[in-house]
Amino acid sequence: MNNKSYFDLDDAGLEGVIGERVQRHRLNLNMSQNELAEKAGVARRTITSVENGQGGTLSTLIRLLRAMDKISLLEDFLKEPELSAEQKKKAKRGKLQQRKYSSRPSESPQSQKLSEWSWGDENFLE
Repeated sequence: MNNKSYFDLDDAGLEGVIGERVQRHRLNLNMSQNELAEKAGVARRTITSVENGQGGTLSTLIRLLRAMDKISLLEDFLKEPELSAEQKKKAKRGKLQQRKYSSRPSESPQSQKLSEWSWGDENFLE
């Protein structure tokens, strides 16, 4: 990136950068889109879509990273988050409980009707 922070990018811009990185890693491995698609278990047009910054699913990104042996790129994000100062105080007093919600839910999770969620790029998948 040319002196521009990733924080300054909107979602589409960040998808573009991620697509460029996927393409660069693939090319550094001397893999064609077809080879990566086969190894990752996705359609070639999915690779094209991701590399062009047109989005994809989290599952697709994970598959691509695994297929390129780059899953370690997620290591920093996957580390256990540190406790906040308040949580550390409660832990010292033995009163720390695992947070389940960022705020009190309006209804219990069991009573909420769950619907299937998607990124909206189903047309690009196999």
